[in-house]
Amino acid sequence: MYYYSKVIYVKKIQSPESYIDLTDELDNYPSIKRAISHANPKASVEVNLEELSRIEKISTNYIKIRDNFSYIKIYDNYYKIFLIKAVGIRKLNYTPENYSKINKADLKLYPSLEKIISNAKKYEGIHYICVPYEELYRIKELIGSKGHIIEFNGDYYEICIECSIHLEKIEYPSKCVKISEEELSKYPTLKRAIDLASKNGKAMLNAPPEEWSRTMKFIREIGGCIEVKGSCYTVGFLTA
Repeated sequence: MYYYSKVIYVKKIQSPESYIDLTDELDNYPSIKRAISHANPKASVEVNLEELSRIEKISTNYIKIRDNFSYIKIYDNYYKIFLIKAVGIRKLNYTPENYSKINKADLKLYPSLEKIISNAKKYEGIHYICVPYEELYRIKELIGSKGHIIEFNGDYYEICIECSIHLEKIEYPSKCVKISEEELSKYPTLKRAIDLASKNGKAMLNAPPEEWSRTMKFIREIGGCIEVKGSCYTVGFLTA
């Protein structure tokens, strides 16, 4: 069975279709600049609410449906950027010296706090929930005026806020080997997969066992990345 289930997988290497070019504005976003300096290839840094709001505004037009990230470009490099806006609650198992009382009416002003306090009451640890910027700002004001420890219905809770950006550098193969049409014709399944991937971004095709083995040997010898007609592709080999 495995002998006949040979698959060649081709993926086209391409820049993000939609991205924010911050090359000339990077100094206006110190948290992003700091994250980039630490990205190897990922980094996470804290960000203040003012800068978070500005990043969120420029990111809105670049976030695709069902995604929670956008892409940014700095010179010739691309990064995936996630904005983290979360509030957390941890139930304390002791009576703190300093705290502020809040009642049910107060809590109604902070729907996210009201929601996760019920979880924190039942389970140990910090419970986080993502919140809109406006509510995050209100909760920060609450902490500024009443402190980060509150008493509600006889229980004590610690409020935590996380404002951060997570950055991931998009790594591309450092070198792709140019392959001519004549050379590619020796590997017909690979050629068909590249034709499909050039249009769809990726392709996965079954190959005869002997051709699969020849193609795998050829690709491994040249490093796994090939360039055809000006476009680059990574090639993988699977047994189904």
